Amino acid sequence: MRRNVTASERTPRLALAVAASIVALATPGRLLKGLILASAAGMLATVATGYCPINAALDASDAEAPHWRTLKTFRVEP
Repeated sequence: MRRNVTASERTPRLALAVAASIVALATPGRLLKGLILASAAGMLATVATGYCPINAALDASDAEAPHWRTLKTFRVEP
């Protein structure tokens, strides 16, 4: 598996997983609570492994893409 979750994406995913877990505690229905906890577990799995199957399916992998500041510019003189 190629990592496709950047370090800057991991913090919001972790925060969303914690928030979803707290919301699940306040949810009365078993089915809805299970769905919310399953999504929180999925977000935690992407944080732990660095791989997101949704990003892979959408081909939205920018974990190894060069950052715009690292691109070199060349000056052409006449």
